[in-house]
Amino acid sequence: MLCEKPMAANATQVRQMLDAARGSGAFLMEAMWTRHLPVLRRLREWIDQGRLGEIRTVEAAFGFDAPYQPTNRLWSSELAGGSLLDLGIYPLTLAELVFDCMPVSFEAEAELSASGVDSYLSLKAEFAGGGSAYLRSALNADLSPTARVVGSAGVVEIPEFWCAERMVFDPVDGGRAEEVLEPHGINGFEYQILEAARCLEAGRSESAVVPWTWSLAMAELTDEIRARIGVVYPSDGELQ
Repeated sequence: MLCEKPMAANATQVRQMLDAARGSGAFLMEAMWTRHLPVLRRLREWIDQGRLGEIRTVEAAFGFDAPYQPTNRLWSSELAGGSLLDLGIYPLTLAELVFDCMPVSFEAEAELSASGVDSYLSLKAEFAGGGSAYLRSALNADLSPTARVVGSAGVVEIPEFWCAERMVFDPVDGGRAEEVLEPHGINGFEYQILEAARCLEAGRSESAVVPWTWSLAMAELTDEIRARIGVVYPSDGELQ
């Protein structure tokens, strides 16, 4: 099963899904298409090669101004709404991809809607080694979708980072900027579909690109963020 992100509303549900997949031998992968994009795979290669130097900061935001409709999935607590799970998971995914780990600590501030979900979220996260991420998500504001990865040797800008087809590396030594273009063959979703097909053909139950450990760790992180900002879903109580 290719399961739309986030895999579930909370980590308890994710654990239940993983237990079911293990018990049945079924394939299960969270459909976080950002992790499959060729542009971001190239970014990861640059980081591993040391081209960016020491990674210092990641800046990313994803937000749009959605009409407030308390029964809509974006705004409904019963439907696990809010900017974090719908949009904020993308900046978190980029930061995790860049630093190759989940944050070791974070500070979060949020605006909550009348329905009790986060309409705006601002997050400062710290990572092992001293790097930081400044991340935002919103359902009540248009936020610039260009992400920046700042290293000691240069800066990478990634327009529309969650579905990226392009990035530009600007070295600090004054060298020529380098542009990477990787236009989608279809719409960007094809990469995760191909990965799922490869796993099924090989008889695998999980993908190395979006492994189960990643999905669980991300769910645990978003649970902790929600706890800090005071967003509670009815399904959280049912699973305690």
